[in-house]
Amino acid sequence: CQVVVPVRETAAQALGAALQHTSLLTLQRVLELLSSMHKHHEWSVRHGAFTGATRLALRLQQALTVIWLLCTLSS
Repeated sequence: CQVVVPVRETAAQALGAALQHTSLLTLQRVLELLSSMHKHHEWSVRHGAFTGATRLALRLQQALTVIWLLCTLSS
């Protein structure tokens, strides 16, 4: 019996935590990196890119909400 350790999910959670305090430019660079990983021939790399992208998407949603609120308040 083999136990599978959820390393990619844990790494994605750490990435999500790190992205909480980053600039939009850094978010863009992370997106570019994950996009290049998504094209890799090994499924494990593509899966890592997918799990990382889900955390990035949450961070982008938060950033867009803040931008929308700032635009609404300044109008």
